[in-house]
Amino acid sequence: MLDVIILGFLSYSSFTGYEIKKLIDTSTNFFWHAKLSQIYTRLKALESEEYISSILENSDSGPDKRVYSILPKGRNRFVSLMVRSPDDTLLRKDPFLVRVFFSGSLTDEQIRVILLNQRLEVEKELQRIDDVNPEIEKREDKNPMLKRASRFWKYTNSFGIEYYRMYQKWLETTLEDLENE
Repeated sequence: MLDVIILGFLSYSSFTGYEIKKLIDTSTNFFWHAKLSQIYTRLKALESEEYISSILENSDSGPDKRVYSILPKGRNRFVSLMVRSPDDTLLRKDPFLVRVFFSGSLTDEQIRVILLNQRLEVEKELQRIDDVNPEIEKREDKNPMLKRASRFWKYTNSFGIEYYRMYQKWLETTLEDLENE
């Protein structure tokens, strides 16, 4: 999926690896995140496969920057990855739910602490996702060509907000049930 994300962003414009990381952090992060090292590894691989190219731009204010651009072969690859039926659409690994599943051997207080900590994390993530909408609109204002793309960014952002609201509700219900036991 990281290839899809990288090729997708490069289909909008040329970017450095660091800029792609910032885009991921402010857009896809709630459903697909990546470390900078992972991004650079994939950029090198995509370039060696001739899906993208790069140029080194001189910078007066700091180190030179390597700027990546998508090639026609990369656009074709992007489309083929997008329309392919994913193998793992609904598969999910969630360490938190593993801990909840096996919480029967913990004290109620230990379980309560786990749930409260998770609630704090969910609230932070919900706030972070909620803060993305203004970022989407800023990008749209800067580049009118992104108007159609930003519509789909808003769809995924809306999904994230609804998901974490559901998660909050589930945590509250579970905490109440634990306290009423």
